[in-house]
Amino acid sequence: MFCLRGFSWSNWRCLVGELLCGWRRIQVLFGIILRWVGFNLMQLGLF
Repeated sequence: MFCLRGFSWSNWRCLVGELLCGWRRIQVLFGIILRWVGFNLMQLGLF
């Protein structure tokens, strides 16, 4: 979130862009975590 450091109401477009990028990053991270948890559960089920 680079926009927050020099925040002013005139760069709200930049702020919205940062939030959207951050949301995408969160979704990717969440997907990776879910896949990792699913993989571990599968391995536990095998033993």
